[in-house]
Amino acid sequence: MVTLYSGVVSVNSDGKSAALVLKTSVPTTIVGGVTQQKSTGAVTASLRTADGATVSLTGTFTKATGSMTVQGGGYQFTATAKADGSVTGAGTFGGSAGLVALSSPGSPLSVSAATVTSTVSVQPYCGTYNGFYTNNVGPGNPEGGSFCLTVSGTSVWGSAPASGTVALGESAVLYFSGTTSGSQIRASCTNCTATITGQFGAGSANGNYVSSDANGGSSGTWSSKALPEPNPPIDPPVDTLGGS
Repeated sequence: MVTLYSGVVSVNSDGKSAALVLKTSVPTTIVGGVTQQKSTGAVTASLRTADGATVSLTGTFTKATGSMTVQGGGYQFTATAKADGSVTGAGTFGGSAGLVALSSPGSPLSVSAATVTSTVSVQPYCGTYNGFYTNNVGPGNPEGGSFCLTVSGTSVWGSAPASGTVALGESAVLYFSGTTSGSQIRASCTNCTATITGQFGAGSANGNYVSSDANGGSSGTWSSKALPEPNPPIDPPVDTLGGS
């Protein structure tokens, strides 16, 4: 089974971010004539840094706990895939400590009709959002941070971890999902009140967002560049001798 996650790495020291697209693959084995998933699998990932460099990473995945260790090109992190479809963790990215925040389609965090397998076409985008939060009971604040989304067929999902100020006046890590119509995007935040609209193409995606709460609201723009999808992990041949 292959599962795809997409999101960002937020580096603590300077607020910079990098896009991360990651796939886990758990192969099968035959035990006593019954096909079962093995207990460990592989991870492949592609990370796009702020200066445009692409870094390939690989690692291992433990099915029972969801834990993974991933490294490559001077980057390394440990993270956990959770039942809600999120992947969170921490590591070292270019010599600086950072946090990992990813989401997967078909999960409560980013509800999507897409069934992502190694054969489904996906296009990740990553960039930034910038706007302003207007507070009815006090001064407002500028806001901004990383903004990453993935388009697959007519489905779109993604996340927007904050960089500096609190994202969109709500949570420090936001998840959203929605649909596409032609080149148009419309998505809703699953853990805040934001609505995201925009358009996507071969090289970039951009648009607007708006949200409101009891104390005020936010509005702003987002802009992302297309990123390469990592090569999917290749499942090993079925082990007819059994084992874990």
